[in-house]
Amino acid sequence: MKNLTTLAFLTASLVLPGVTYGNKVEEFKKLKAYVHVLQAKINSQAREIEQLKKDVAMIKKRLGIKPEVPPKKKVVSKPPKQTPPKQPKKPPKPPRPPFYSTPGPEIGRRGYVEWLAVTQIVDDKNMVGHIWAKIRHNPEARGHKLRVWVTGMDTVGMVDDRKYNVKRVFKITGTKRYETLFGSSTVFVLEPSN
Repeated sequence: MKNLTTLAFLTASLVLPGVTYGNKVEEFKKLKAYVHVLQAKINSQAREIEQLKKDVAMIKKRLGIKPEVPPKKKVVSKPPKQTPPKQPKKPPKPPRPPFYSTPGPEIGRRGYVEWLAVTQIVDDKNMVGHIWAKIRHNPEARGHKLRVWVTGMDTVGMVDDRKYNVKRVFKITGTKRYETLFGSSTVFVLEPSN
């Protein structure tokens, strides 16, 4: 009885032709009968549609018209990704010897400098900067900054406090003493090596 009452409350907002809302059990019976009537109409219309489809197919067969085949769903495939042709791998370049910090940079030693951090441009052929020096016995070590005086390299277009990718071999040719705000400083002199 509780389920009938709940259903009657849920359907109380429906306005159906010929249904008055008095006794809830009677309302439920009328609603149930109305649902059966609607279902019967739907079923009869579905049977009529099926019969019409059969009649149309039979007429087409008598006239010699081929039955329609429902179109297949087209599968849209993405175009294949165009990959650029593979370039042959270049053989790795042999490592160039960096300036080593142990037993220490020496006059006459050569080394490959990839980056040069310019501290000050002195003139068109001289500048003060920093390079990275690595430890001889530990090539994986990060190394440390080494302040140097670079001479013989064109400085036109370079500015102070900038890092430049030079990728050159340099040679330590001597030392240079210069004055700073805090006194004098002596550094190694680097020159491009041929």
